[in-house]
Amino acid sequence: MVYDYMCNKCEHKYVRSNTIAHRKKSGRCPECTSSDTKLIMSTPAFKTCGTGHGVGWDGKGVMR
Repeated sequence: MVYDYMCNKCEHKYVRSNTIAHRKKSGRCPECTSSDTKLIMSTPAFKTCGTGHGVGWDGKGVMR
């Protein structure tokens, strides 16, 4: 899995590949080498196709 991290010292954001079990182990910041880093929320890496709604949904908030 790919996770986003941020350095608490220099606020640099970076991406690192980790297993789910090790997702909180962000290592050192690649910019300032600080170990004071944290896991941050990231944008999902997938795209939905179609309307993404059930049958009868017209995309304008009205059920047909």
